[in-house]
Amino acid sequence: VHTAVYSWHPREKRGVPSAVITMSASVAKIVVAPALAVVAGAFGWRAAFLSLAGIGLVWLAFWLPTWKLGPYGGEAAKAATHVEADSEPNVPWVKVLTSGTFIGGWLASMPVYAIVAAVLTFLPSYFEKGLGFTRVQAGSMFGFPSITSMIALIAMSSQTVIRGRSEGSWSALTVTNNQL
Repeated sequence: VHTAVYSWHPREKRGVPSAVITMSASVAKIVVAPALAVVAGAFGWRAAFLSLAGIGLVWLAFWLPTWKLGPYGGEAAKAATHVEADSEPNVPWVKVLTSGTFIGGWLASMPVYAIVAAVLTFLPSYFEKGLGFTRVQAGSMFGFPSITSMIALIAMSSQTVIRGRSEGSWSALTVTNNQL
């Protein structure tokens, strides 16, 4: 993943490839989860596990012989990011870890990971055992949270692009050092 973004794209153009790779996890849940539910429903969970392992091995067999470092990786990256030791800022870890940006990101990530944990572990079982859907139906509905979050992400990002800046819509939610 890092090689696909960082060694093949210049620093100023890495945002879109990073977003596409991040969004591909949601797309995979939308596409792959229903297919795995069908395999698990017909042949059991072991068959679903083995089918993922087989697909991974096929991908590895294709990827290993064709992969190469991009034009912005390796020595080119070192040369482009070379900074004199005297001009590089030396910020203590305590200052970084107590900054508003770090604390705000940390606090925002906790509910996100709680939701992800609930969706990945609880939601399919709830659909199947709690609401009475079949395993295939529950697997098909597994992608609903991803579809919802992708729509929300696209809507929020398009609004910030229309406004011409990304920080404007979130300025009320940001935490600065003075507010902590």
